[in-house]
Amino acid sequence: LKPEDVMWGGFHKHTRNDIRKAIKSELKLREISNEKELKKFYKIYSKSMKEFGTPQHSYKFFRNILNIMKKRFIGLNCYNKKKMIGSLMMVYYNNCGYILFNVSDARYRDFRPNDFLYWETIKWGIKNNLEYIDAGQVDARAERGSRAYNLFKFKEKWLGGIYPRSYFYLGEKRKN
Repeated sequence: LKPEDVMWGGFHKHTRNDIRKAIKSELKLREISNEKELKKFYKIYSKSMKEFGTPQHSYKFFRNILNIMKKRFIGLNCYNKKKMIGSLMMVYYNNCGYILFNVSDARYRDFRPNDFLYWETIKWGIKNNLEYIDAGQVDARAERGSRAYNLFKFKEKWLGGIYPRSYFYLGEKRKN
């Protein structure tokens, strides 16, 4: 992370426009710091995972994150008026934040809740002396038009880098 004005100036004009659009949409954020907001997160998370065809974690998993990691956790729910349309969860330690989940209601993507959530998380990270935010893994070689490609393009616009991921195996050596 760099100072907010440097980050802003480094973004492509389309990224800045997406953030401005979210701001003009009068999106509001609420911290996930209680069961009520956590349940709202879980509802949109569950729906998103089902749409992606991905197994979901249990509600208890997220309640444990909130309770156990509360001093190293920031969760944000994004609202358009009274409708919750997106959410982001991040844990942090020392100088690095790790975005765990970012989900949104596809019907409201034109309001740019994901851009708003990322930008607000970046600003929070800067204010709280984080040096890095890890946005999670992507497939940089994903096929154009695929969900994986769209995810890569979304994360790429936040000025990050791509780093190799290390894998560790327990037991017999795996063959490639």
